[in-house]
Amino acid sequence: MLRNVSEIKVIVFHISDSPILSANDWEDVQKIYESEYNCMFLTDLDELPDFIDDSDIIKVGSLKMVLWPSLSLFDYIKERFNAQTSEIILVSKDSRFTKRSMKLLSGVILISENMAKYEQLDNTPDAIFHNFNQFYELVVLDKIVGRNYFGENQIPLPTYQFRSRYIHCLYPISDSKRVRLFSFGRYYSSKHYMHEMHPYSKAIISNKKSNSKLFGKFNIKLSDLIIQTMRSFPDAIMPDALCYVPPRPNEESRFKEIFEYIFSYSDERIQQIEDLSKFLIATREFEKQKDLGTEQRLTNVANAFTVTIDVSGKSVMVIDDVVTTGATLKACAEALFQAGAENVSFFVFAINQREQSGLFSEYRAACPDCSGDLYLNINSTTYLPFYSCSDCRRTFDFDPVMEDLNRRIK
Repeated sequence: MLRNVSEIKVIVFHISDSPILSANDWEDVQKIYESEYNCMFLTDLDELPDFIDDSDIIKVGSLKMVLWPSLSLFDYIKERFNAQTSEIILVSKDSRFTKRSMKLLSGVILISENMAKYEQLDNTPDAIFHNFNQFYELVVLDKIVGRNYFGENQIPLPTYQFRSRYIHCLYPISDSKRVRLFSFGRYYSSKHYMHEMHPYSKAIISNKKSNSKLFGKFNIKLSDLIIQTMRSFPDAIMPDALCYVPPRPNEESRFKEIFEYIFSYSDERIQQIEDLSKFLIATREFEKQKDLGTEQRLTNVANAFTVTIDVSGKSVMVIDDVVTTGATLKACAEALFQAGAENVSFFVFAINQREQSGLFSEYRAACPDCSGDLYLNINSTTYLPFYSCSDCRRTFDFDPVMEDLNRRIK
């Protein structure tokens, strides 16, 4: 469920007046508070319910709350319960708080009754639950801690046997219209402090690079995850047709193998879906989006795609690997709507996360022998993640390095 958490020792609830907790929320929070886990309440409110012991409340002024995460407050929580950063979960209904909390290597959970908006997910929390009771049932009662999002749990290798889920949010394609976007997880770029600690990010970027030994190696697994996810869709969101973001003219699509596998799968619901890939095409050359700003990306792909058949009344899902601003997906959606599509949705392997530094300088994988920087790799035969040291040239297994990191940051 959580990036770096293997055992829960402390649950910290962030409580504020935006949004306010309902009576049902407080009933569920009380169940968690009375469980075996240590609980703390971080709040800028004057009063909390009577069932909470005063010693478990940290009162914080509004200004200091805005400046969270605070080194002194976080250290206080760790010292009180003799807990490591990786043994603490932060829970809030405020997406602004969970975004800021992603600077920490603790677990971060957002409680959101409504479907998340894409704008909230540039620092996606480790899990999003609809209510505190769902958190109680899936985490507190089951006592299972794994990687929550489908892709992060299964690629490069399956980890914990946890009931994984996909990210489901609303993406704005105009000021007045939003469409559904589904994702298997998060992508941390090389400028993010999580980049060298996140095997799924390494797998996704290696799978799409033609000069990588892992090029295309995860296509079948990604296809399987797409099929499993779509089979779980209710009829209301099941698409009539699938297509992928088209390559530039005269280029081969890296999604071709994935689609061949999906449409060879012998499942009645999948076989009813139409493959529209050859009908959504690029009409002109355009630059790679990677190094462009938001406005430049929109201009770069504006009117770059067309649909060569009538898709009137169809619900079409567009597949891509990593979404950042969504400019390319938006341009594809515009072409599909112009061709008559009734609904368009997006399915991506990962949502790119805003560049971020960790709260502590120790948030890095360090060589056990020479303390040099370690770089994350994935074995192209076994698919096991491992580290290599650029200084002493030694290699190390992934899990022991993470355990050492947790001990160092305490």
